[in-house]
Amino acid sequence: MKKLVILLTFCISGCNHLADTHLKQVRQLEKAHSFGEINTFQYLIERIKLDAQNGITKSIKWHDAMLRYTYLENTYDPMRHGNHFKLIEDAKVAGEITEIQYTELRQLADKTRQARSTRQKKRRMDRFKLGYR
Repeated sequence: MKKLVILLTFCISGCNHLADTHLKQVRQLEKAHSFGEINTFQYLIERIKLDAQNGITKSIKWHDAMLRYTYLENTYDPMRHGNHFKLIEDAKVAGEITEIQYTELRQLADKTRQARSTRQKKRRMDRFKLGYR
């Protein structure tokens, strides 16, 4: 009877879960860019840094789970550099960034891609050491 009451209370009150702060920050950044509060170059820098920092924190938090279950890598530490390079190319074609800004953004996106690759390589080596195949 207690279990039924607890279950009903939980179902009626709704599932309270924490919102994804990364998604909130990305939406705020996109909103600021669409309203013209920040320019495209600043938007792209902040977006790349935000995605990179999220990848680092989630990779640290879920490292052990990603060792055992490889499919979690796409969830917690996804490859976002393809999207970054596409955003940079679109901004260059639209004429929203200069050539110097373009090369700076490409270098930043490449740096974050290499950092993710290093994390993935470390997980692969840890997986091998622990005997997970």
